[in-house]
Amino acid sequence: MPSLPLKALWHNPKLRAYRARAGSQWQALAKREQLALQGLAGFLLLCSTYSLLWQPLQQGLYAAQQNWRNASLQHSQLLQLPLDASEAQEGVSASNLPSVVARSGQQAGLNLQRMDREAPGRLSLALEGHLGSLITWLDQLEQQQVQVLSLSLEVSPEGVANVQLQVQAP
Repeated sequence: MPSLPLKALWHNPKLRAYRARAGSQWQALAKREQLALQGLAGFLLLCSTYSLLWQPLQQGLYAAQQNWRNASLQHSQLLQLPLDASEAQEGVSASNLPSVVARSGQQAGLNLQRMDREAPGRLSLALEGHLGSLITWLDQLEQQQVQVLSLSLEVSPEGVANVQLQVQAP
């Protein structure tokens, strides 16, 4: 079927006759009927807008929120997994010190901002987190025989600590 330009369709004699007949029928309606039909058309426009646009967007948003919740739940569950059996039996060594420090710091709620390996078994760290969590985390490290070589601590009035420290594996 050959496509006609829109202007040609608009000026089509059959379409022009239909528009004239529909316009005369509209004018023949009482004002009250015209208002009722306009109200019905508005209501149908709102319903179709809701059904075709708003509802699918809300359903997509709900699905994205559910996916985000599931992903964050899985992430928190992964963080709670114990260390590998080989790491648990060996304890902390120079080779696994970075992973032990990173994992335990994240489990304690600390934000590891920087980790530099200065020598085998020695790390320089920059951390941020709540002071109570930091103290508990340092205690856990010492229980695993990790030595704290140096510590620089700044605490805000809200109890958030910025820490620079060096640790060494046993």
